[in-house]
Amino acid sequence: MLFLPSTTYDARVDLRKTLEGGKVDEERAYQAMLDLDPYDHIALLKLGGLRKQAGDTAGAKEYLWRAVYAHPTISMPYVELGSFYYSEPESHSLAEGLVELGLSRHAKDLPEPEYADSGREGKAFEEFMNYPAATRRQVFIQLIRSRRTGEAAETTARLRELRLLQEMLENNPLDAGLVDAIIAAGESGEKMVPLLVGVLRDWAQDYLDEDGDTAMENAMALLGETAPPTEIPHLLEFVDLDHQIAPGVAHWALARILERHRNDSVRILTSIAPQLGAAERLAITEQILQHPAIDPAGELHFSLTQNLESLTAEERNAFFPMLIGSLALARGPLGIRLGRKALEQQRGRLSKTAWRECDQLLWAADDAGVAPIPLEPSPYNVYDICAGEAVWEQEDEEPDEEEALPEFVPELLPEPVRRPVAPGRNDPCWCGSGKKYKKCHLDADETGHRQAGTGATGPPPGMNEFAGLRRRLGAFPGDVLSGSEIKQAAREFFGDKPGDEMMFVDWMVHDWTVPSLGRRVMEEYLLRHGLRLSARERQMVEAWSRSFVGLYETQEITPGSGVRWKDLNSGETMFVHDVSLSHRLALWDFVLARVVPGERGTEITGAALTVPHTSVQALREWIEEAREEAGLDWPEFSKGHWPLIRLKSFEVSANWMESLRLANSSGDELLLSKAVYRVTDQAAVLAALRRAREFDDGPAHDSFVWLDKSKTVLGNIRIANGQLVLECNSRERLERGARILSRLAGKHLLHLRDEFTSQEELRRLAKTAPATEPKENPIPKEVSDRVIGQMIEKHYREWPDMHLPALEGHTPRQAVRTARGREQVIEVLKSLENG
Repeated sequence: MLFLPSTTYDARVDLRKTLEGGKVDEERAYQAMLDLDPYDHIALLKLGGLRKQAGDTAGAKEYLWRAVYAHPTISMPYVELGSFYYSEPESHSLAEGLVELGLSRHAKDLPEPEYADSGREGKAFEEFMNYPAATRRQVFIQLIRSRRTGEAAETTARLRELRLLQEMLENNPLDAGLVDAIIAAGESGEKMVPLLVGVLRDWAQDYLDEDGDTAMENAMALLGETAPPTEIPHLLEFVDLDHQIAPGVAHWALARILERHRNDSVRILTSIAPQLGAAERLAITEQILQHPAIDPAGELHFSLTQNLESLTAEERNAFFPMLIGSLALARGPLGIRLGRKALEQQRGRLSKTAWRECDQLLWAADDAGVAPIPLEPSPYNVYDICAGEAVWEQEDEEPDEEEALPEFVPELLPEPVRRPVAPGRNDPCWCGSGKKYKKCHLDADETGHRQAGTGATGPPPGMNEFAGLRRRLGAFPGDVLSGSEIKQAAREFFGDKPGDEMMFVDWMVHDWTVPSLGRRVMEEYLLRHGLRLSARERQMVEAWSRSFVGLYETQEITPGSGVRWKDLNSGETMFVHDVSLSHRLALWDFVLARVVPGERGTEITGAALTVPHTSVQALREWIEEAREEAGLDWPEFSKGHWPLIRLKSFEVSANWMESLRLANSSGDELLLSKAVYRVTDQAAVLAALRRAREFDDGPAHDSFVWLDKSKTVLGNIRIANGQLVLECNSRERLERGARILSRLAGKHLLHLRDEFTSQEELRRLAKTAPATEPKENPIPKEVSDRVIGQMIEKHYREWPDMHLPALEGHTPRQAVRTARGREQVIEVLKSLENG
């Protein structure tokens, strides 16, 4: 750990007090300090001195060398070690080299060398002593360096990495030759990397001078080119610092290690992922987005979702949605599946809001068909960074807490998929289909442009004509709404039915009357900024301000382009440009949505809410009654009551489900029914059932299928462990089956009990049952497709003559003889096609 926790510093103080109080001897005290931090240079120096006093030369040298590599920018370890070697005649050159390195460091804590003891004298020496102290030190360093020509080869080799580090610290920018030399030293030996890590340690613990940022940046970049994956944890300590340089270069170095040692890096990251904080996990996530090949199966990415107990609830709720979103971006459908698995595992550890945000992210990604989206790699290499040419991006400052919008309001008016300018006829289409524009969206765009009222016959001059206007509108609520007002709006909109937050923001901006203003947000924007808008921008804002949520029927779908809707209030039809809707909706879907004019024609803003076919008629009847009671036309009623309409749509659907009563082919109410008998003579019962014309042999031994004359299954019988079980789908059939069993084998059967499972219980079980993976079908697909196709063909051949409740008991052939019946048949056909 490079950044020491405050507990370590506090413990050091306590140990120092204990030592000063004489309650513990020096060696035990300093060893305890090393137990707290194995790189504590003070403890290492003191223990080296104690070992020297005890005559343990080898032990003393080991401690002092450890101090040098632990904190290579601090002077004292070099000087202490150099003075130690001066006592060995054969090591004088090594001693001088170490002292020279020590004096070259940031050495405010070192006493000035005792020049008078050098034996020098005379006028030149007197002039030398008149120089400033810093100059005298530099002259002394140069004197030692001048003696290197006769230096022993062993000394040169031993000090090679330390001198390369010294050059790195003294020079800015670094030339390519020095960078290459340091990289070569790191690749050929084991000393360079610990020294570079030591520079980061000294920076982290505030031992560097005012040029320390440059040293840190160069050391981190060089670690990216030389360090093994075992050093990744050190880099992760820098990724979330509030600093201009450190996070950027840390991300770069991490990426380089991943590129150089992919498999080992992934193994180490996977092993440490459960112990990491939120910032470190997000840093790894960014690397996966930049380099998808390092984690093709998503195992590393998924491991980042595990073991969140070390994070606070606030960190989990903020971090997990970003992680889930990145899974979908990095791995597409595979990431969505992994995201759902991770989300279920963390259900009890996330707030309802965070869980819902994750769920909606995954649904949105699934609807949009998200493909993996790798991030752009860094434009810099190690030479650029060491030359001082890298510019690291910084995050924008956070807005004031009171005025900040909730996290789910990144953009109030989402833009449709589009490219900046209209493509040429033969250019690839903007929607990403791969087709030429003229064969894909040209006609739709031209139609949409005419609908917008421009009078032009070609595509609009700029597909992003209102992008700047949307951005300004998106930022505007932060200027006029307080946090408490946004919370008030959320309570009014969501009620007890949390839902799509984009839909909430859309309503808050377009329809909600802000109590403190007495106006809607869009109206306030026009009041404050209307004079600054161009005529076309003002026209658009006024149209958006008047917009309302309508109820539409989907009548046509153009994949990759949009849908044609019929307004159920006005009867008008319109083509709505929206790629996502074209992939998500089915023909004849009913939708509550806000349509507005845009660059390409009619578009939607916010989100669309689908209304089930079974609920739409009841919802329309309620709307009509409520609207007439309020004395409002549909646009006014919708703008003033959209939250209520939304909640009512949920209520109508729930009521329909609760009131639904299913029946079997005999018209009996569906009720899973079971009768259990004790069998006193199994052989006699089996013989009686096999002789009976009502029963055929079942799929298993000692089982039977109860059929009527038309081969409709009425029930099933199985005999095992001395019991007979009769199962039917209605009470009536169970009673009828019981009478048949009594007639055939009653004297050998003892009735034990009847069991019934109601439709309400079935619905409850369906809601609470865990999702299961579909079992592999043992029947070949071509066989099952043929059989199913034959069944469907037979059903629809007979369908015109079936008596249907939806047609008031008439058959379709009978119903089409009247105008009302024809309308009913059309609605039934639409429902069948929609399903």
